[in-house]
Amino acid sequence: MSDGSASRSRLGREAEAILRHRAAALARRVESDTALQRSALLVFRVGVHWYAVSVEAIREILQDVAVSEIPCAPGFVRGVASVRGEILSVTDAATLMGIGRGPVGDGSVAIVLENDQCTTAVLVSEVGGIIDVPASGVEPSLPHLQESQAGYVSATVFLGDKLISVVNVDRILQPVGAGAQ
Repeated sequence: MSDGSASRSRLGREAEAILRHRAAALARRVESDTALQRSALLVFRVGVHWYAVSVEAIREILQDVAVSEIPCAPGFVRGVASVRGEILSVTDAATLMGIGRGPVGDGSVAIVLENDQCTTAVLVSEVGGIIDVPASGVEPSLPHLQESQAGYVSATVFLGDKLISVVNVDRILQPVGAGAQ
């Protein structure tokens, strides 16, 4: 082998080693970037259906909510509740999404959701736990949803064998009269 071809062969091996090293570093960076793109979601049940909401939109969870009915309110507004002196509207998630009417009484559970426009206590049947979902695990909502639910669901995730619909918080918190209900 001549000195020129040996030198090119050595340079080729060095270049290949450098490229392998860079590829490995880039692969690690993509894995860590993907790992950082996660969502914490609170899982809850409304009737027989499972839903989730971003924990960023949750102010608190209320147990044993005492609801005072108010006359002439839309059907999905069950009334108001006093939470440490603050009067909050109480929204029935089941009625709002057209899947029945949620129970109110002893043991009622509500998730207080808020954004820049509105705060409301949303009645739910049961609160599950918080799940941590990678960005790749969040999928578009399924087309089988009833029209009444479609506007309130922004995505879906699978938790084991359970399909969980991710709630569109801004739609839930849309002030009455600001759009079609």
